[in-house]
Amino acid sequence: MVKTARVIPDAVRATQARASDPAASAFVSANAGSGKTHVLVQRVIRLLLADVAPEKILCITFTKAAAANMDLKAAMEHTRKRMDPVFGHVFIYEHCLPFDVSRAFDEARGIKNPRIWTAERDQEMWASLQA
Repeated sequence: MVKTARVIPDAVRATQARASDPAASAFVSANAGSGKTHVLVQRVIRLLLADVAPEKILCITFTKAAAANMDLKAAMEHTRKRMDPVFGHVFIYEHCLPFDVSRAFDEARGIKNPRIWTAERDQEMWASLQA
């Protein structure tokens, strides 16, 4: 059976290209089959082509299986174990990490639409991480 190639709209290709740019900070969240892995692979390839040492490249993904086996606090601990040694010195790291991890965790748990970040949600998230 011959599969017909999927046509990827130019706007999607442009967005994927921006997300795969190592000079940009990116958080990729999308439906299954939409090209998240492609973007991640392209980003790693671009880093390698820029002579970044492979041991300096860190990719973190959350799957539904992983999310089912850990709570938000465990997801944060898992992420910090890997990222703190590399990014702990970056001043914005402490501010951004909880939001990025909680969003990835929500996405892996099947929350299709991002929840609006409110002061109450911020307090709930910090309380769950401190418990």
